[in-house]
Amino acid sequence: MTALGASIIVPEAIAAMSEIASQWVEMDDLQRAASTVVARLTGGEAGFITACCASGITMAIAGTMT
Repeated sequence: MTALGASIIVPEAIAAMSEIASQWVEMDDLQRAASTVVARLTGGEAGFITACCASGITMAIAGTMT
């Protein structure tokens, strides 16, 4: 969702969200697990899930600066 609008959510995503919504998760653990999946799917060393494109771009720029 952005200030310009939002797209529809496909039924599979709604089902996945409903399934996990009642569970508690430690965000560091979730990010660690997601990193493993992203790395496996992309062939990279690691992955990082962000909330939006802007935060992803920010992380990418920060990564090149450090």
